[in-house]
Amino acid sequence: MKTTAIASAGHYASSMKIPGMPQIMFAPETGAGAGGAGDADAQAAAAAEAAVAKHAEETAAAEKAAAEAAEAQAAKELQEAEDAAAAAADAGKDASALAAEKAKLLREVMDKKNKLKDAEKKAADAAAALEAYGGVDPAKVRELLKKEQEAELAAAEAKGDFERVKQMMADEHAKGVKTLEERIAALETDLAAKDKVIDGLTVGNDFGASKFITESLTLTPTKARQLYGTYFGVENGRTVAYDKPAGEANRTKMVDASGNPLVFDEAFKRIIEADPDKETLLKAKTNPGSGSSTTQTKTVEKKPSGVGFGVNRIRASLGG
Repeated sequence: MKTTAIASAGHYASSMKIPGMPQIMFAPETGAGAGGAGDADAQAAAAAEAAVAKHAEETAAAEKAAAEAAEAQAAKELQEAEDAAAAAADAGKDASALAAEKAKLLREVMDKKNKLKDAEKKAADAAAALEAYGGVDPAKVRELLKKEQEAELAAAEAKGDFERVKQMMADEHAKGVKTLEERIAALETDLAAKDKVIDGLTVGNDFGASKFITESLTLTPTKARQLYGTYFGVENGRTVAYDKPAGEANRTKMVDASGNPLVFDEAFKRIIEADPDKETLLKAKTNPGSGSSTTQTKTVEKKPSGVGFGVNRIRASLGG
């Protein structure tokens, strides 16, 4: 009786042959093939690294070749200049001047080329640095900085670093105060400009249109405003008169019997009448008719009698 040994399935698969087909050999599953995937990744990484290194070498070589070519071209041009100078010398021209000029020009060209290369390198570096921040939203950056500051403040408070917290609060307060002061200054400037316009449309207009000034005073409206403009102000868009100029103590608004502000001419008339120099401000009065004469109202000064009292007064009355 013959005994037939049965081969393992792995051995059979590794040695299986099919007529007309390529022969494929499978490695037996001995554990060596379990790390095949890891070896493939390592090989791929190594290949990629080699490719990058090769590309870098090729790029460096290309840049070096370009630089060498530029230098060679410059040297060639310089040699041509020297040859031209020699030829010019043979022709009786000023060889030294021509050669020096040509050499100077070539040096300037080389210097510009070097500066251009430096500028291109700086631009490339700047572009690379900017690319690192590509897609960054400035608003989000500010928000993140604010959150970071708030987190720092909270952390300082949690640690009991009160001095740091106080300093941060003081800094923020100072910033707010500065902003507020700048805003107030801008508003005050705008308000002053508007007040000037309003003053011109109210007080200035009243001085210019006053009949009392043109008919009764020796002053022009402009001069009258220069002298008495501080007696007037503006309230609710209308001119208001006071008995004293601005800045004086106990300054009182001039009103009528109903408590309403006096109209401009009436108020200004009272201000002039209260002025000790009113006689020099009022125009002379003219009496109507053929025999009219001009009179100026004058204030009569009271002179002291010098009589005295008692016996002196009696003697004066008796004429003695």
